Amino acid sequence: MAAAAALASSSAPAMPALEGTSLAYIDPVLSARVAAGGPTPAILRWDQSTDRAELSRYLAESGVEAQMLSGFSVAFACVGTADELAGLAAAPGALSVYGDRALKPALDESVETAFDGDPTALWEGRGITGKGVSIGVIDTGVDATHPDLRSRVRLNVRALYGHKDTFGPNTEPPGCPPDRYTSQVQDSETTSGHGTHITGVAAGDGTVSGGRYTGVAPGAEIIAVGIADTVSPTFRYDDYTQISMLNAFAGLAYILYTGLEGCRPSPDPAAGGAWCDTFVATKPAKVVLAGWTIEGLHDPWHPMVGMIEELAWYGINVVFPVGNEGSSASDCSAPETCYVNPLSVSTEGAIGVAATPKDSRTVLADYSSRGDPVERTARDEPVRYEPFISAPGTGVVSARRPGVAPHVQQPGSNLGAGPHPRAPVTDRRYIAMSGTSIAAAHVAGAIALMQEAAVKANGCFLLASDVTDILRATATPMPGYESWEVGAGALNVPAAVSAASKGGAFFPHDPWMCPPA
Repeated sequence: MAAAAALASSSAPAMPALEGTSLAYIDPVLSARVAAGGPTPAILRWDQSTDRAELSRYLAESGVEAQMLSGFSVAFACVGTADELAGLAAAPGALSVYGDRALKPALDESVETAFDGDPTALWEGRGITGKGVSIGVIDTGVDATHPDLRSRVRLNVRALYGHKDTFGPNTEPPGCPPDRYTSQVQDSETTSGHGTHITGVAAGDGTVSGGRYTGVAPGAEIIAVGIADTVSPTFRYDDYTQISMLNAFAGLAYILYTGLEGCRPSPDPAAGGAWCDTFVATKPAKVVLAGWTIEGLHDPWHPMVGMIEELAWYGINVVFPVGNEGSSASDCSAPETCYVNPLSVSTEGAIGVAATPKDSRTVLADYSSRGDPVERTARDEPVRYEPFISAPGTGVVSARRPGVAPHVQQPGSNLGAGPHPRAPVTDRRYIAMSGTSIAAAHVAGAIALMQEAAVKANGCFLLASDVTDILRATATPMPGYESWEVGAGALNVPAAVSAASKGGAFFPHDPWMCPPA
């Protein structure tokens, strides 16, 4: 890793500030875990305008074991008593303190649907394949030995912050996590093949199939972080049994850090990290594919929401599935009737994707989660619970990790629909699967194409806000559906790439937007 700690380029725009409170919001689930006894992980988010050195000194003097994530307004902490939790919530600029949570994976011909025709017009006619752009994949892992992926998985690790291999199978909840990743591995996939499949959809080159099952951006490179525990996919998805949110935070941080070089240690040891005055972003990740969901309502002060917004500040979009909870409209006045991934809505840089059949640009898949027709509020801010865009997600053929059974559909979960019986595949290196995470993979690949086109035409990458503006403006309307069901409409890759080549609101001298000469 070129730099494991970084803050901000002096030439980049200022981060937005949030208004903190004298005492941060405390997740009631975390409070219950602390009351039950024993140390437990906590995740602190603070106002970006807070003095980092002051906060670092406060945490050190408070005696709370905490690790600040450099480059983000987030820290992992270890709390064992109500007093320690209250002390953490009283930190300077603190906005919220949440506990760890379980995340759920949301699980050929579909590429032509996304391109609204023949993709070779872009790949071969214009030479736009995603080359020079990396796609970060934070999911169950990636099998980089698969021939469709082998030549382009640049980095492949597993995050072990909340991992059962670290704490042992009988520890529930685990103790406080160490700062830990595995070394580089060829195969970081440990559970279901979900991560390998969606990576193939985004960027597989179709080697085994002679090009038939080529992904959207076959020239892009992959930075993969496996965040799943080593458990059977038949286990019940609950806290600490599948994917720890701590691992997801670690994965997002890893994606950012791998693009940084030229960092120098801070002159103030109390600053809690390092600062950078020079950035060299070689083959930077400009999009992250996060193929999982969480349950509940959107909280603009949630640490994960803050991290996504800060990644957008660096020019990185995060693409999520909206969920696979079916055709009923959400009622997001209560978490139990809200079926949309709350991380994918009303967050700068986040893109939530609904699913269509692989051969349709006008029909929404039955399993794709619907949003809420009613605008809601969270901390006095308006929230629209709806997809951002729709893309193919049903019966999509892509890379299979041999020897791992795919996820099966489980009612009431956010898992993908699993193997698709009406789309037989005879080659054992491929499998057909369905889910909004597969739809999200199409959008992630499309963003890689957009970013390459922008660099070729203008010499600079698009801002995260440019990407969302272009995707929204170029989507194909889906008659008969409301925005709370399908978002802006169906993904139109050629139109989005053409618009990207015309440029956006660039920062010409910001090395996070402009690649090195």
